[in-house]
Amino acid sequence: MSIKLKKYQIQYKFFLLFCIATFTNFTISQTIIPSGFVSGLWAKSSSPYKIQGNISIPKDSILIIEPGTVIEFQDNYANGPIFGE
Repeated sequence: MSIKLKKYQIQYKFFLLFCIATFTNFTISQTIIPSGFVSGLWAKSSSPYKIQGNISIPKDSILIIEPGTVIEFQDNYANGPIFGE
């Protein structure tokens, strides 16, 4: 096998590795939730939701969490009841 062919094989392998790493990074969904008020819809397709601070839902708002949605508390932020239907 020629040196030129080996060089292209190595470049091709690095290109494939780069494409896989880039594609994987963009296809893995996650949503970072900082401290503050939350409302609206948390969809399963945007999971996991990573809670990074104290959150609350305003009295005049609602938060809908789709079945199967993953919520990850990054620290000890669950200081009250959490109800689900």
